Amino acid sequence: MKIFRVLTMLLIGCGIVAALTLFGMREYQVSFSTFVNKVAQRLSLISDDQVIIHYDKKYQKTPMHHVSSGDFPRLFLNPLRGWNGLESPLFYQQRVDFLTQANLGFKPNCPNTTLSTALHCYLIKPNTKSQIALETSLINFKFLKPQHSNFYGNAWMFALGVDISMASGKIRHKTKQKLQFRLESMLSEYLTLLDQDSAGLWHGRTNLGAQAFLLATVMDKTTQKQINYYRRALGHFEQVYQAIEATEVWPESYNYWINSRGLEVVLALSAYKNALVEPVAQQKALALIKRIGLWHIYLTRPDFKIEGWGDEGPRVDLKDETARVIDLIAQVTKQPEFFEFSRVIRRHYAHESYFVGYRWMLPLLYSAPEHQTSKQRRKKQPINTTSERLSPMKPLLAPVELFGRGFVNQLIVRSGWADNDTFISYRAGHIFSHHQHYDAGHFTLFKGVPLIVNHAKYNGNVHSPYRFNYAIRTVAKNTLLIQQPNERTVNNKRYSENVADGGQRLVLPSGNAIESFTQWQENLSDGPHYGAATLLDYQYEKDKFTAIGSDITAAYNSTRFSAFGNKAKVKKVTRELVYLDEHDLLLMHDKILTTEPEYKTKWLSHFVNKPSSSSPYNVVQGTDEDGILTTLSRQFIVDNQGSRLTLDVLVPSNTHAHLIGGKTFQHYVETDGNDTELNGQLIEQDFDDKPWFDTGQWRLELSPLNQTGKTHYLVAMQPRILAKEKIAAKVNPIQFHNLSTRPLTHQPLNQVGKVLSMCIDEVDAFSFELSQEVQTLVIFSETAKQLRLSRGHKKNSMSIDVKKGITVLTSPLASKTPWYITKV
Repeated sequence: MKIFRVLTMLLIGCGIVAALTLFGMREYQVSFSTFVNKVAQRLSLISDDQVIIHYDKKYQKTPMHHVSSGDFPRLFLNPLRGWNGLESPLFYQQRVDFLTQANLGFKPNCPNTTLSTALHCYLIKPNTKSQIALETSLINFKFLKPQHSNFYGNAWMFALGVDISMASGKIRHKTKQKLQFRLESMLSEYLTLLDQDSAGLWHGRTNLGAQAFLLATVMDKTTQKQINYYRRALGHFEQVYQAIEATEVWPESYNYWINSRGLEVVLALSAYKNALVEPVAQQKALALIKRIGLWHIYLTRPDFKIEGWGDEGPRVDLKDETARVIDLIAQVTKQPEFFEFSRVIRRHYAHESYFVGYRWMLPLLYSAPEHQTSKQRRKKQPINTTSERLSPMKPLLAPVELFGRGFVNQLIVRSGWADNDTFISYRAGHIFSHHQHYDAGHFTLFKGVPLIVNHAKYNGNVHSPYRFNYAIRTVAKNTLLIQQPNERTVNNKRYSENVADGGQRLVLPSGNAIESFTQWQENLSDGPHYGAATLLDYQYEKDKFTAIGSDITAAYNSTRFSAFGNKAKVKKVTRELVYLDEHDLLLMHDKILTTEPEYKTKWLSHFVNKPSSSSPYNVVQGTDEDGILTTLSRQFIVDNQGSRLTLDVLVPSNTHAHLIGGKTFQHYVETDGNDTELNGQLIEQDFDDKPWFDTGQWRLELSPLNQTGKTHYLVAMQPRILAKEKIAAKVNPIQFHNLSTRPLTHQPLNQVGKVLSMCIDEVDAFSFELSQEVQTLVIFSETAKQLRLSRGHKKNSMSIDVKKGITVLTSPLASKTPWYITKV
């Protein structure tokens, strides 16, 4: 009996341990081996760099037939190839001379035994003394061991030093042997971490993979051990390559790209391009480097600040970090737009374009004489002025570009490259990492100053209650909410409070361990369901219009997948955006099908200042300047400094709006998924507003006055510079009558100035009269169809081929004449 009790207790204990292990593996998304090792480290049974259960070595059979080592330097700096090591390279002397004259902060101190300065001293004055100093600095280089997160070591700097040193052909044999030993030792550290499953692909794994590949690139491949190391490093990096090729834009945020991995990744991509054997593959890698460089330029707003999208920090201001990445991209690609962007950053920040600790790299990266015209060389250029900002891009780049097509779907639309031109950002992509936000369908609008803004703030703490309960949520963005009473939003013991804001599924709010691009693809519609948005339509016609359509259903708890035991709340959610160049007009069309008619939908936009409205506000909570207000208005005007945004709600015809904001109420969130009673919370714990964030204190929440299971929103937004342009035209709803026996469920036609927009999903035929001539016709339709447009007793008709999605026509329609539209 006693033995039976002991066995029973052992079985119960094993069951509890197994249950806790399974819970921990699911909670932190790690394998059994990683979970056991982490627990042992936390209990101090082993040190942080030890393991109880060893991991399999990955990518040991990676093919190598498509790559070769080539001559030094292998990373970049191709002008150094063929250097005799006896004289200072002419290009390097020219760069140093320019940097000294331009006072950009490059102040070498030769002789010096630190690697950064010893490298310069050898290049500027190659002799036995400077060579020995460089060799000594490499042998004594202080390697900082990488971790799977937060810090990824400094091996890239050592690899760069070895690469340039070996280009001279003068490094002594005994030094080479010591360097090879160090390269192997460092690479082993990186491969050990990469073989584990703790580091996420679009986070630490990218940095670890890039630095591992840099080490492997400059390492010899003469022994079987070295070849095996190279295969593994190549295999890991090619997963990184696939990931970045898909997203192009770094999905986490600009902050986590430029501060932690931008330089290392571009350096590794350059090394990979140089290693590829086939010219087609080389051009493909070069094209990816160009695309990375382009999104830096396109995402820079007219006020010379990056339009952030995830957990952002101060370097969205382009200071300290961006210039060295752009300089490297310019040198690798030789594209004029990158040289110009680099020059513009210098004009803006002068020597502060490089952080002081990076200025030793200036003559290696900044090839100023290569991109200055002869006229510019003769005439000294003024420094530290912002007068031109991005205008040099006008002859070089189109004003519109879509990045990460099919994955991130990040669109930038400009009316031009001048300071007062309109700038619009839009994104609707999948989930990739824990530092990105739940913002499928989010957009911002800038003209002179921010007009519609991202309201998220980040204080550096990924577990901050403010971040988790507000900043990463859909409610902090300019997209759509669908309220479901008591919707469960968390399944993580770290966050006990359930904040049902009505937003999108939280998939990776605080950490991730995506090991490979293949694994991510396999879980798009399985497991965590990383899939959130599908690109339906993208059109761009120069000087006419830009249009994009997205299906963002999967971002929400939907009939496709619902998390945490929730009932699906939506069947379908789509968003379509059209920007009309001639009219400087943004149209936004949304269609939402909910699973229950009582689920309330909300159209969100965040403003810097409180908007005025065509109907009075009623104060529900707080005060008129800090509280919750309601109105039945369908027009809102937002002024910010000298700019104005006129926002007109075209559909639904009857709306109810909450305007929430002020110093205190900007933090208000309805937390139970039901705002029939306004009993939400002020989520302001750990809120930390910094100058690099847009200060948006007011949130507009639009809803139909009579909510049904199907909602259409059609909103027109007109930005203007008041001192230079006319105030936006008043919206004139068009009166029409149905010509078929089928009843209309919503009013589909509205005219804004000389633009007519319509939703025709359920309309077979109708007629209307225009208040003035129409220059542009915008049609939103779920199916492709052909319509006949006729005037005056159905004479003088013409056929219109309507696309599935968005159709924009520029055929003028006369006013004061009845128009008829019928299905063909």
